[in-house]
Amino acid sequence: MKTKLIESARQYAFDKHDNPAEAQRYGHAPYSKHLEDTLKNAEKYIYYITEDKREVVFCSCWAHDTIEDTNTNPADLERLFNSEIADVVLRVSNERGWDRKEKNFKTYPKIWANDLAIFVKLCDRISNTINSKETKHRMYGIYKNEYPVFRYALKVRDLYSDMWKELDELNDYYGVS
Repeated sequence: MKTKLIESARQYAFDKHDNPAEAQRYGHAPYSKHLEDTLKNAEKYIYYITEDKREVVFCSCWAHDTIEDTNTNPADLERLFNSEIADVVLRVSNERGWDRKEKNFKTYPKIWANDLAIFVKLCDRISNTINSKETKHRMYGIYKNEYPVFRYALKVRDLYSDMWKELDELNDYYGVS
């Protein structure tokens, strides 16, 4: 699916993320690789999303890290795109905290409350888990260690079972369903 809005979200996210600073890298690749991987996951599992919400999902996947990692705020996204995209991106953006545990504790309830935010977060987490596992990055151990809590917090309302199955396999998770 390609629309002017989706292309605008892609270009905006690329412009915001692909800077030469080390913080705007994804391993050895430009940060846009992560955005592209996240979108590919959305395309893979888009059958879960009704047609009238697919544009919101694709735009949100492109922009999902702009509030968290750049000088973008929700009002910017609302002005550039719409309030629904701004809301989804805000929900998947990490809250501030002393450590990952506190950030996750504050962030997961925002995600949990919105089915599209859960979908976008799962697309993001699948991308991050695959990349960190393939590159043997230290983050794989962190994602794997926090996965049971991530799963407990966001595996709700019988949503997105195929995505959860992929994450379970990536994290070698054989716990209670």
